[in-house]
Amino acid sequence: MKDEIKQYINNHIVENPNIDLNKLSVLTEPDELHYLASVVNWDIHIPLIEWIVKQSICSEATALMIFWQAQPQDFTVYRWNETQIKEDIPVFHLIKIIIINYINGFYLKTDIHYNPANDKKDISVIPDFMYKDVKGEEPYSIYDEQDVKSWFGEYLNKQINSCSSTMDLYGIACNLPILGNIDTVFHILRHPLCDKGIAFMLFWRFEPIVSEDILKQFISEICQKNYPEIIEYKHDWNNSKAMWNIPEIMMKPV
Repeated sequence: MKDEIKQYINNHIVENPNIDLNKLSVLTEPDELHYLASVVNWDIHIPLIEWIVKQSICSEATALMIFWQAQPQDFTVYRWNETQIKEDIPVFHLIKIIIINYINGFYLKTDIHYNPANDKKDISVIPDFMYKDVKGEEPYSIYDEQDVKSWFGEYLNKQINSCSSTMDLYGIACNLPILGNIDTVFHILRHPLCDKGIAFMLFWRFEPIVSEDILKQFISEICQKNYPEIIEYKHDWNNSKAMWNIPEIMMKPV
């Protein structure tokens, strides 16, 4: 890969949430797409990642890497045609695009290597207690979802800091958009009114899209806090019952 292409990716794409996809025609080689996929910011670039897996120069290795970084095993509890997963829908849509294209032989066979074991999370890093429901008051939100989604920066932090009850804090946490808000999540986790129900709800909403390092930080944060059980949290999925299976071909190194 040419140095100028790598520099362009690092300087103009990686942390740019408003990248014009039409300008990415400068990327013309499979290894350039692979490098972009390896450094892309998942918090702000789901459309860009989808663009990568739709390109005719995308390699099998690149598509497979993106597939496993999306944590597809977490989406097997949803029906294949599920549409009620809120902000997770773009990631689930991405996973399905890759599976269909991969099975149909859409991706290039190149000398780029990838082993799914590199990105498959070790489920043992998640403590057993994280899989248990939380007892407490049935949650409700006093905020309008669209209002919360319009808050950002200092104003959002001010709204969080001004919460006067755990249910008040829950109203913000449950309506918080997933993409680009991991710092806000930790701000909520450290709020004196945060309880176990809010912590668990946020963990399982963000778990499918965060990196391994952030996941470990998330777990560490929760384990260090002796959160009270104030608001109820029930898992809306069943670990033991998959609605669809990841194709065997997606598990083989390339």
